[in-house]
Amino acid sequence: MEETEKTESEARSEEHKHRSSHERLTGLPAHLSRPRAPPPSSNQPPSSRQSSALHRSSEDSHSLRINFTTMGRSTEEWRLIASQCRTWAAIFGFTGVAAGAFGAHALKATLQDRGTTDSWRTAVQYQLLHALALLAVSSASNLPWSGSDSVTDTTALSTWSWASTLWTGGTFLFSGSIYALSLGGPKLLGPVTPIGGLMMMGGWLALLRT
Repeated sequence: MEETEKTESEARSEEHKHRSSHERLTGLPAHLSRPRAPPPSSNQPPSSRQSSALHRSSEDSHSLRINFTTMGRSTEEWRLIASQCRTWAAIFGFTGVAAGAFGAHALKATLQDRGTTDSWRTAVQYQLLHALALLAVSSASNLPWSGSDSVTDTTALSTWSWASTLWTGGTFLFSGSIYALSLGGPKLLGPVTPIGGLMMMGGWLALLRT
C-alpha cells in the first residue's frame, strides 16, 4: 500500500517537473503549446469540386448566350419598327405636302364650291403632324442600338410599336376619309373619320406606358 502511494507520488512529481521544464523552454503553458490538429479536409473529393465548377461555368455560358440572343432579337425588332416608321413618315410627308399644294391651287375652286376648304386643310395638317411623329419614332428607335440595356426593354419596344401602328392607321383613315368627302365621296365614309381620330389619340396615349 505504501509502495503504491509512493509510486503515484513519484509519477506526479516527474510529470510536474516535465511540465515546468517545457514551460521554461517555450514560454507558454503546456496546453497552449500543443500542436494543433490540421483542419478537416472538404467532404467533396477533388473530382466532385471540379465537376461543380464546370457545371457553374456551363450555366453562366448558357445565360450569356440567352442574353445575347434576346438582345439580337430585340435589336432586329427595333430596326423593323424604325424602318416602317421612316417609310410611312416619308409617304405621309410627301402626300401631305402634295395635298396641301393641290388644295391651294388645282383644287381650290372645287373645295370652295363645296365649302370643304377648311376640312381639306385640317386633313393636311393632321397628316403632316403625324408624319413628323412617325419620323421621331424612327429616330427614337435608334437609341438602343448603342448597346445599352434598354435594347431588351420589351415594354418600350411594345409602346413604340403600338404608337406607330395607331398613328399610321389613324392618319390613313382620318385624313384619307376627309380628302374623299371633301371631293364628294360617299357619305358612308363619314364614320371612318372619327375612328381614325380615335386611333391617332390612342397612339399618343400609348406613350404613357414609357
